[in-house]
Amino acid sequence: MLRTTIYYYLPPPELSAGRGGGQGRSEERLYLTIWDERAVDPRWSGGKGAGVAKILRAISELKAMGLPVSVPFAIILTPHFTKRLLNSEPRILEKVKKLEEALGKGEEVGELLEEIRDLIMGLTFPPELEKALDEAIELLRKEGLRAGKEEPIRIAVRSSGLAEDLPSASFAGQYETILNVKLNDKEEVKKAVLKCLASVYGDRVTDYRQKLRNKGMKLPSETEIASKGLFSIILQLMVDSEWSGVGFSLDTETGNPRVFKSTAWLGLGELGVQGKVPTAEIFAAKLPSKRKVKLSGREVPSSVICLGINPPSKPQQEKMIWDPVSGQNKIVKIDEPVNPRIADETQALLVSMAIEHLERTIGKGKPVDVEFAWEKGRLYLLQVRPETVHATKSKAVIETYILEEEPPEDALLGVGLNVGFKISTGPLMPLLFGDLPTEELTARIRLMKRILTKVIEELDVKPMLYTEITSPPWEPIMRRELLSGIITELGNRTSHPAIISREEGLACSVGTKGLSERLSELKDLYWGVACTSCDFCAVGRINNDPMPEACPSCGSQLFTVKLKEPVTLDCTKGEARIYRGAFKFRVERKVLHELPRPRTKVAVNCGSPMEALHVSLIPGVSKVGLAREEFIAAWIQVHPVFCIKASKVKARRGFWAPEVEELFPPGVDPREEWTYRLTLGMGLIAASFYPREVILRFSDFKTNEYATLIGAVHYELRCPKCGKGLALKAYEKCPKCGSPVRIRKVELEPKEANPMMGWRGVSRYLDPRFREAFMMEVEAMIRCHKKGLTNLVPMFPFVRHPEEAKAVTNLVKRAFEREGLKPPKMIFMAEVPSIGFVPYLFNPYC
Repeated sequence: MLRTTIYYYLPPPELSAGRGGGQGRSEERLYLTIWDERAVDPRWSGGKGAGVAKILRAISELKAMGLPVSVPFAIILTPHFTKRLLNSEPRILEKVKKLEEALGKGEEVGELLEEIRDLIMGLTFPPELEKALDEAIELLRKEGLRAGKEEPIRIAVRSSGLAEDLPSASFAGQYETILNVKLNDKEEVKKAVLKCLASVYGDRVTDYRQKLRNKGMKLPSETEIASKGLFSIILQLMVDSEWSGVGFSLDTETGNPRVFKSTAWLGLGELGVQGKVPTAEIFAAKLPSKRKVKLSGREVPSSVICLGINPPSKPQQEKMIWDPVSGQNKIVKIDEPVNPRIADETQALLVSMAIEHLERTIGKGKPVDVEFAWEKGRLYLLQVRPETVHATKSKAVIETYILEEEPPEDALLGVGLNVGFKISTGPLMPLLFGDLPTEELTARIRLMKRILTKVIEELDVKPMLYTEITSPPWEPIMRRELLSGIITELGNRTSHPAIISREEGLACSVGTKGLSERLSELKDLYWGVACTSCDFCAVGRINNDPMPEACPSCGSQLFTVKLKEPVTLDCTKGEARIYRGAFKFRVERKVLHELPRPRTKVAVNCGSPMEALHVSLIPGVSKVGLAREEFIAAWIQVHPVFCIKASKVKARRGFWAPEVEELFPPGVDPREEWTYRLTLGMGLIAASFYPREVILRFSDFKTNEYATLIGAVHYELRCPKCGKGLALKAYEKCPKCGSPVRIRKVELEPKEANPMMGWRGVSRYLDPRFREAFMMEVEAMIRCHKKGLTNLVPMFPFVRHPEEAKAVTNLVKRAFEREGLKPPKMIFMAEVPSIGFVPYLFNPYC
């Protein structure tokens, strides 16, 4: 029986002739198509190639239901192909043996790797490989025409390592992928194949392989990889993506298996994967039983529901496309997306169903990571690989990071998207290189690794990396033993810095705002230098140790870096917060089998949706006794009455000032947007705990708390040319045309001496000033029930009088019944004396 954990050691087995192709004996097939049954064997096609072949077979069930799901046709150049190609130049194996020896001694191998890559790029294809490639190109061309592609047919050339996409080691993004390679230019195809092959000996790939070996994982030696050709290459028909994405079949931050998330962006996949454009987030959930859902004009059974789509933090400004005129990939400006959420609800549901289906069929119930693209009404599944962070993480330990000091308000330097829930401190190390060529960036990272090693050894500090965005060349320094954390200006939770920080267990902030403007306030404390020509490297303290201007050994130029005063990166608050100073924190680790199991049922309080994803995993929790809707409202940040007003102004052809325009995605209705986001927040909490009951209290902000939301104070404008407008600040002239305007300040919340006893709870819901906003809350709950989240139970706060109880419950019941739904159980929060003294007067209504 094969031991799949080390399948990459084994040569492909002998096979009989089949639908594959290539020269030589049947057991030495030079290429396979994804139709070939052998293609699902990673010993033939590598981890990525096997994944593509498995997708082809897995989606047959979805296609049988009439769903528009496909996988682009692909051919896989097998290890026999790469072995013959590599062995055609004996010097490669000689260099690789030297590489293996140097790695074993812990020596610097950058120059040696560069020599190996140069030898590979200079290879000449032997005649039998030329013929096999001709056959593969012709087959790809025929399948491309059959699929409706126009000449010149283009392909993506991708790596597929035999030790890639393993359950415990992904190698994600480390090998080369070349997009839009034209089939009618064979030399271009050959060059792309060689680039993929050369990427086997990239700095970051080699470093990652060695790191896994050092951890005790059984990987093939460098000599085995070269001599046996343990590598395949995929030639896959190109998809001209209208939008692209990456999805995981679990929540990437908490590992919650019930709720999962995908990211999506316009254009080809490169910019999104690199984290260079803002992305939308698609949230979905898996329910225990299947129900009928409408998809592609038919009803299909599904246990997956789409909870909603968070639009990008700001509109996507540019995208990558194929330009037929120049024959190259091109980055173009986007005037305004057709859909600010990138995908619509139907597309998002299809994506989520496909990801869950691949988890069930290919992952065998274990989480997967999927790349996808949308083109001309069809979803194309491009890659599938095991999720490697939470899959290998112990479920027996709960780890909680707690900040022990409260940072002062002026200590906050920046805010970003949190990756995980850790806290870390360290001197901030800005490395703002800009867009450097890969070779130059790789060279700088080699020098940085030397500096960081010396910084830790001699200065006893571990820096916090701060840069625009990371990419695979950064990985040799993105290690827990070299860094305390990672902060990037760009990126999202599925981009490169997020993936690597999870694998390394580092605190991380991506898409960080504000820090760049405050950077100059931080003092330089340390310096580090490394020679670009020799092995000289030194570190020191600013003002204590003089920094050399040139290498004292050879006189060459020095690469320099400075470390600033320490910062604290706190990822525990549902967002990443960067504070000036090193604040104390502690880590609590609880071993689950040591925790006592109480006889009583434990109910928890829950605030934010992100908190629910984590808390729902705690063993022994029977239900949510109180979920506070106001935390979701605070997540939305805008006053609901202001949203209603903004919708009415636009509907009557009025105008918004620029600061109001920025509050909402382009083209959306503010009232609908508020309801949509509230539905998403409610849905995330309900789905995290499903089927356990979630008692959700309708909004219970007091007037002073509502007053802090955006729009609680606003201005009505009256322009003689533009009509009625809405603004968040006072204007003397119309922000649209410059004409003088009349202005009226509006405060939605009254000032109360004691807001705790004032306009709140049910009395607010029934008040004409707020009733429409309350019905938005009810509408959000109705939408959740329609999705199947019937475990969501409404609670009414601050019920003063039985008449209030009767009126508000009737209001909710009628709203549910109008939608053909069974009214839910309703609960009153007993916090007013009357409900305690005469509960029998309230009981009929709850």
